[in-house]
Amino acid sequence: MVKLKMSSNILKWTSPGAKSSRGLQLSATTTTSTTTSQKRSPNNSATKRWIHEDSMLVGGHVAYLVKFLGNIEVDQPKGLDTVRESIKKLEFQEHLKRSEGEKIRRIELTISIGGVAIREPKTKQNIHQFPLHRISYCADDKSDRKYLSFISKVQENSDRHECFVFVCDKLSEEIALTIGQAFDLAWRKFLDASGNDFDAKRELVQAKKRIQELERKVSELEDKLKTNDKESSMPKQNGSHTSQASFQTPPVSPTTTTANPIIDLTMATSKLQSLIDLP
Repeated sequence: MVKLKMSSNILKWTSPGAKSSRGLQLSATTTTSTTTSQKRSPNNSATKRWIHEDSMLVGGHVAYLVKFLGNIEVDQPKGLDTVRESIKKLEFQEHLKRSEGEKIRRIELTISIGGVAIREPKTKQNIHQFPLHRISYCADDKSDRKYLSFISKVQENSDRHECFVFVCDKLSEEIALTIGQAFDLAWRKFLDASGNDFDAKRELVQAKKRIQELERKVSELEDKLKTNDKESSMPKQNGSHTSQASFQTPPVSPTTTTANPIIDLTMATSKLQSLIDLP
């Protein structure tokens, strides 16, 4: 369930039930709010939920140039207290690095429905990459310096989580909303794919039933043809006379009577194969 909440200094969303993209379980249920970015932009109306065009996150990505404070392992996959504790620890580490002459690293944070990536601004080489289903929590804290943080699984099949913290003055709220929008689009894409898959399976079942019915009819026609062939080839009994009308019930012609069912069967088989070949 993706949840978006506003308070005086916190904008956050969570996806506690997130799973892999093969079985993505996110909800597009959100609480809409007019953000600072939305108020600034003349192109945005009160009816718009997000700040970017969907095509930017579906066909490409949105990139932000921010400072990377660092990442640290955490005990919980979500929670504002967990994020704030991580920020305190990373701030302490930053002070130590500054005393040694090191500066906070600048990175490019890219966001799309494929996930979130941390990469070098010049070389565009990925330092870290996170599929959306591995991100369990995201929050921007406007107290003191403006931080954007998210918690992600360390590895796909791991229970370990790390909190990643970024210094992004005046952009933390917008970045959090952009990540939330990526989740919303990924969820809608999953729903569309699931609906199409359900329709395809339903048509497949119906096609199988039609084929079985046609096969049954063809089998019945073949049995009738065999019976008629036997009757026409039987020798007449001595002293008996079979009238012309008694056995000349119009014979079933294999070229006319069975043609349509066989054609229908071929068409149904073709349709079934096309359904099986659906991606």
